[in-house]
Amino acid sequence: MIARTKNKIAIIDMKSSKATEAISRACESSGFFYLINHDVMLCDKVREVVRGFFRNLSEEEKSRSKGDKKGYVAMNGMQNMVRKPEYHEKFSCGRVDVDLNDAYYDRDASIFFDCENVWPTNVDGFEKTYVGFYEEMEKFSLKLMRLFARALDLTDEEYFVDRSLKHVTNLCSLRYSVARARAEMKIEDGCNEQQLVLPHTDPTDFTCIIFNDDEPKGLQVLMEENTENSTENSAWVDVERCEGGILVNIGDLFQMWTNGDFKSSRHRVIIGEKTEEDDDEDRMSIVWFHCPNYDTMVDSREVDELRKNSQGREQKYRPFKVEDRTHFKQTERTKNNLPDRQLLKQNDRCIDVEIEEEEVIHT
Repeated sequence: MIARTKNKIAIIDMKSSKATEAISRACESSGFFYLINHDVMLCDKVREVVRGFFRNLSEEEKSRSKGDKKGYVAMNGMQNMVRKPEYHEKFSCGRVDVDLNDAYYDRDASIFFDCENVWPTNVDGFEKTYVGFYEEMEKFSLKLMRLFARALDLTDEEYFVDRSLKHVTNLCSLRYSVARARAEMKIEDGCNEQQLVLPHTDPTDFTCIIFNDDEPKGLQVLMEENTENSTENSAWVDVERCEGGILVNIGDLFQMWTNGDFKSSRHRVIIGEKTEEDDDEDRMSIVWFHCPNYDTMVDSREVDELRKNSQGREQKYRPFKVEDRTHFKQTERTKNNLPDRQLLKQNDRCIDVEIEEEEVIHT
């Protein structure tokens, strides 16, 4: 069993002189970490409009912003391999600055560009806030990718940035009805292992999560020892609150791009025990699923050539294009040594781990 003291989610000051080193350690261990002092200013405002959309509008009103593959999706309105559709609804958008006449975006295979974003008109400031937040997250991602390049000691700090200038990122707001799940799944008090989101890894290069009211409530990460294809010494770790922090988790693309040095960890969302604070028991999060250009070649040999001490290593993954491996072809994830997204055993151990202030890494 992994020691409790090693299972804490790091909180990293993005402006710290030690940020690069801290990010390197976090990416190589759990692949999960919080960033503070990130200069994303619209977090509170985007939470406000998202809450207004989900909580204050009727189903009919929300459905007015339903698009083909963007906009609103009601409960039971989607098939998803990890989220139970009967207990969640979502709103999503793709790139906000795309010229659909650009041949690059004329892709039948793309779920991001073959239709325009659809916006609700019955929540004051929704589109303006959501677009502004999307643009802030784009700038944040550029900074983060440069930090990743430094953490890997690449000679080209713009390597990941250059391959993400036409990124295919989806910004998704999710609301889970925990009360409905409790009732329909007949969950009794004291039972906290029922899962709203099944164990999985993300098919992105990285994912960023903004929690409603800074409260994760149920998100857990599987902490594993470095034993390939084994969960024998693993434990589920609760992701605790970090006020003002953006949670970052490494996705499958970066695990493969770094030849396995960065870790894409399995995670899940459990219902958890009901508390006095759970009044209406809905949980919301805003998720930034970052993916590079869809025609980018993910080749760990190329990355290793830019690293000072990694040339000539044995490669764990064959090169591939982003469009062949991420959201576009989920069913082919088991080919070519892609990280596994299959379900884990129901009896995996779960331990509570709190974040302590002294863990914050500052200058």
